[in-house]
Amino acid sequence: MPTVKTQFALAPKLVVAALLALAALAGIAATAAPAQAADGPTRIVFTSGKAERCRGDACNRFDVVRSITPHGRGARQLALISSAVETTSTDSGTIAVLSKNVAGGGSNSNAFTNVYLIDPSGKRKAVFRERIEGFKATGLGISGNGRLLVLSARYSELTGTGLSKLFLVRRDGTGLRQLTTGPGNDETPALSADGKRVVFSRTIGSSRKPDLYSMPTSGGEAVQLTENGLRDVNPVFSPDGRHIAFGQYNQRTHRGTIATIRADGSGLRTVTSTEGEYPDPDYSPNGRNLAFVGEVPHERGLYESALYTVGSSGGGRSLVSSAFEYPELPQWTMRP
Repeated sequence: MPTVKTQFALAPKLVVAALLALAALAGIAATAAPAQAADGPTRIVFTSGKAERCRGDACNRFDVVRSITPHGRGARQLALISSAVETTSTDSGTIAVLSKNVAGGGSNSNAFTNVYLIDPSGKRKAVFRERIEGFKATGLGISGNGRLLVLSARYSELTGTGLSKLFLVRRDGTGLRQLTTGPGNDETPALSADGKRVVFSRTIGSSRKPDLYSMPTSGGEAVQLTENGLRDVNPVFSPDGRHIAFGQYNQRTHRGTIATIRADGSGLRTVTSTEGEYPDPDYSPNGRNLAFVGEVPHERGLYESALYTVGSSGGGRSLVSSAFEYPELPQWTMRP
């Protein structure tokens, strides 16, 4: 709730009364409006660089999961993950990372995927305790309370096809069930904060152009939200669930942009360009800004990747840091 500034002093009793009234109004608003994360200390989590770990003569390379403040300070290393594919986060700051080629998968053609939950202290826990043969996940989303996850995966043992479909699972790895059916590949899913809706990209037939769809997690028909000549990918709900930010990539020019729409697909607005980077935005916990990876000009006329923020309505683009090698998968989350 915004701070109320006054131009005159109030008597102590009036101050108390005013504060009580404001608290009551805040309580009413909290029950009447969709929940939105409060302001507070936040950090941007991302992957960057590789680290090598050896046991005897066997060595493996891992992706480094890091975090940094939105002002580019206090960089930390959180965890090492084998081949991080996607990241997402909860309201409380838990990070979920989709990993492939884990537990000795390596070059094995049957390599499988898993999801790791990383708490704010850096401690991690695997969602799936046992290997699921043939389950090859490519995308991940998590609800605000962290109880429900959505994955896009090819799992022909269940679907009977080689198409990518959406699957729901509890955070303890139980209750895995298929959500989407029909033609097309369903990928890059994200859950609303309350876990009641999922937004994702769908590519049908031989087309290489995905569009955005949404549907209830309880099941039903998917509703198409976008239809244009660009690749619409990596959608994410705003904290209040009213808007969706996503990436648009022009396959012909190899240039990306970040856009927003209302949850019903209306009100398309281009927010900023990512230049040659494949766009993958994420909302700040208060919904006012977006984190993303874009190109930054190099002194020799080349381009490098860097972390940026921008206002979710456009404007206010700011460089967070260009100090990291190939930053990817940014997530803006509450952190202690």
